[in-house]
Amino acid sequence: MRNYVFILLLIITIQSCGSSIKTKNNVLSKEFVTDNKSLTTNDLHENKAMKKANLKATLSPLEYFVTQENGTERPYTGQFDDFYEKGKYHCVCCDAELFQSDKKFNADCGWPSFSDLNNEENITIKKDNSHGMARSEVRCSNCDAHLGHIFDDGPTPTGLRYCINSASLNFKSTITKNE
Repeated sequence: MRNYVFILLLIITIQSCGSSIKTKNNVLSKEFVTDNKSLTTNDLHENKAMKKANLKATLSPLEYFVTQENGTERPYTGQFDDFYEKGKYHCVCCDAELFQSDKKFNADCGWPSFSDLNNEENITIKKDNSHGMARSEVRCSNCDAHLGHIFDDGPTPTGLRYCINSASLNFKSTITKNE
């Protein structure tokens, strides 16, 4: 819901800044002016397509499937399911910091599970009614990558279980050489 409000406010702001309707190749497109550069909605769609192409070239097929096509890795197959080193988990697409190892717990569900976020601003929760289920999807706020789902059967004090695909994560150790 927060994303929809943000997008709506962004559109209203852009429209009030003097954008205009132009035709380009007989297609109506909206022109946006940012940093003294003129961009049309067609340009924005092309940028999104370029981003997807870049991700497809840099991510593994499973990472791309999970993060860009809302996929799910098979349970008990992800590299971080039974992994408990000290460190932080980042988005595999944009490197945004998402979770810390001290919030990870064994939910015995087949995916890495976390009881809380490391940085609330880097996570977006949205409704997911796919596959005949009503769930809450967890996405990266920075790049909109699909990460997993959140459930209310986690440990105290939050009672939450962020059930996250290993394929959507990178791990960065915080263990120093002296430890």
